[in-house]
Amino acid sequence: IYTLSLHDALPISVTSILTAISFNAFPNHKELASRTVMALVAIGLLGVVYLLSRRTVSFFFSTEVSSLPEWQKELIFFTPVFVTALTPVFLDRAIRLNTDSILAFSWLTYFLAAQSFKGKLASVILGTWTKSAAGFYPMIFDIFSFAYAKEKARQIKWYVGIILAGLSWLILNYVVYGNDFIKGHILDQLFKRVTVPIELHFGGRLFYPEFLLKELSFTLALVVITYFVMGFDVLKRIRLQQGSNFFKKTIQFFQTLDWTNYLLLLSPLPFFALLTFAKSKLWWYMILLIPFFALTVSYGLMKLNKKRYA
Repeated sequence: IYTLSLHDALPISVTSILTAISFNAFPNHKELASRTVMALVAIGLLGVVYLLSRRTVSFFFSTEVSSLPEWQKELIFFTPVFVTALTPVFLDRAIRLNTDSILAFSWLTYFLAAQSFKGKLASVILGTWTKSAAGFYPMIFDIFSFAYAKEKARQIKWYVGIILAGLSWLILNYVVYGNDFIKGHILDQLFKRVTVPIELHFGGRLFYPEFLLKELSFTLALVVITYFVMGFDVLKRIRLQQGSNFFKKTIQFFQTLDWTNYLLLLSPLPFFALLTFAKSKLWWYMILLIPFFALTVSYGLMKLNKKRYA
């Protein structure tokens, strides 16, 4: 029987529950069972990457995509899937019991849910019950849509419900473990990890950029260039808004679907900055960000294709 221990970083989590189920279902093949679970999570993650790639490319380049042959469209849509699937960190996490792949899946599905609060609720529950407060991360980017929403009262109810549902993981573990949970998880695992290199996970400020270079190789150059191009595209779209005041134009732009879709592509940058300045360096955290960085590749390829036929 699989037991839950307070000494684990996450005393009760989706990972431990899935492991317990798989171990009890296949007691003679525990390793194979747990690896199969993670492989299924990895396949699901790639499926969501494909759907997000299809949605963003179709949104930003609807005219250009419609003129492409079917095989070329699918190649563009699948490119982020290939980029993600071929990284060593993805292949490692796909067969190794871990929390990060499930958390990455929850982040991606949150953005896929778009205006579906039920979908967002399920994603946050999955994320927080997998890796604590990190499951709330995608909600940060809803600040813009909420700030300019017409039906704020209705959205407040939904967001409060999502937050409370996510907090249920913290509340449950506090009820079970009391102050030991506060010290063992909240203080030692969350806050201390940022300020102190715990568990001998040392590294300098270039630890993650260098790791991404090893994982993505020349593709990283396309990702970086695409972010610069994206920055110029955002400025162009701001200038197209009505009025002469740049600040007011920016506010108007924040209320558009264009900005909502750009947020998906820009979302890994704040977390990447946090990891870069955090003292503890964990290479497997990049599985959280690589799928999002990969989504920018299809954007960059479409910009190149657009320029080619301009």
